[in-house]
This record gives sequence, C-alpha cells and structure tokens, in this order.
Amino acid sequence: LFLADQLLILRNGELLQTGPPAEIYQHPKHIYTAQILGNAVVLSRGDAEKLGIKTFAASVAFYPEWAEISSNWSSRRFEVKDVYYKGFYDELLLERNGVTVRALQLNRGEHKKNDHVQLNISRFLEF
Repeated sequence: LFLADQLLILRNGELLQTGPPAEIYQHPKHIYTAQILGNAVVLSRGDAEKLGIKTFAASVAFYPEWAEISSNWSSRRFEVKDVYYKGFYDELLLERNGVTVRALQLNRGEHKKNDHVQLNISRFLEF
C-alpha cells in the first residue's frame, strides 16, 4: 500500500473503488476490497451475533489487527486453535461458539494451542 498514492480496486473488470490507500483500507466499500488489502475476517450476521457483535447487516468484517487479545477472563472467551509464527507477530486462530476468527499479536510467545483468551473486536465494517 505504501508504493502508491492512489489505488484502483478491480474485480472481474469492474471498478469497485478508487482512492488513497489509507482511505480504501480503513473504509472499503466492498468485502472483496477488505479481503485483498487486509486479509479481513468476514462473518455472516449469524456468526457475528454468536460472538456478541450486534448488526443488521448481512455480513461484517474486521482486520485481524483490530482484535485485541488478553488473558483476562470474561464472557468473550475464545480457545486458541493454533498459533502461526510470522516473525515479529503471531497470527492466532481462535474459536468460540463454533465460529473461527484470526487475530494478530506481537510475537511474545504468550499464547499456545488450547489456551483460552479474551478477544475484543474494537471495530468492524458492515456490508
């Protein structure tokens, strides 16, 4: 994203969105855009509600970095299904109520498979 001052997002020859990279990343107009630029987690309304996200939209999406992981216990407890080492950060595969999501955290080696963590999704997009 840092190599361009303007992006054009095309899908099957159709122009979906154009604008500065930061604007498109923060405010994608299409799920496809969020997925290709930020590897967004996309949930149906039903799955979002299982995680405590209230929405009237058909789908919601969030970037893994918008999810904050902590070891505090609350009603939003997730099981760590897997941890992928990515260098300076870890990508955690988390599950709750049959719904699997991804979250990122700086590589501290803090969590491992079968741990339980709290996940707070600070922001999400509605589509």
